[in-house]
Amino acid sequence: MNLENKSVKLATFLIALMIITSFGYAQKGSGRGHYQENREKIKIQKIAFITDKLDLSAEEAEKFWPVYNANEDKIHEMQRSFHDMFEEKAIDIDGLSEDESKELINAKFEHEQSVLDQRRQFHKELEKVIPEKKILLLMEAEKEFKVVLMRNLSGPRGEKPGSRGDGER
Repeated sequence: MNLENKSVKLATFLIALMIITSFGYAQKGSGRGHYQENREKIKIQKIAFITDKLDLSAEEAEKFWPVYNANEDKIHEMQRSFHDMFEEKAIDIDGLSEDESKELINAKFEHEQSVLDQRRQFHKELEKVIPEKKILLLMEAEKEFKVVLMRNLSGPRGEKPGSRGDGER
């Protein structure tokens, strides 16, 4: 890895860290602040992870991150909107009629198709920015990041957070 790439990665990480730190201070005290703060910390880790895995040049990084972040924001909003709609009806699944259940199932399929359509559009936009091989690396890096994140959340040796690991509670 050349010096320019290392500088870009360091600069990207430092900028993300500054942004997240400012969000963290702004969110203190609000009920949603803790969620937002954790989400931003994960986002910083993800940026560093993807930047490392893709080995983006300075030119690629400059074009890649705005496209990537816009896509992430769109998908997050789609997920949030669907969750809000689904949460209202799914609270009492036992009380739903067959027609209501069918409606929710179809809504879930429509939502998943919308997310897939957004991902395909994202791929088309990425083709203009980075080579196909790096797009494939991105897909693998995102899966790998989820595995690493889940491992970190589960604690040492797969224990649940908060457990002592010695069989006692």
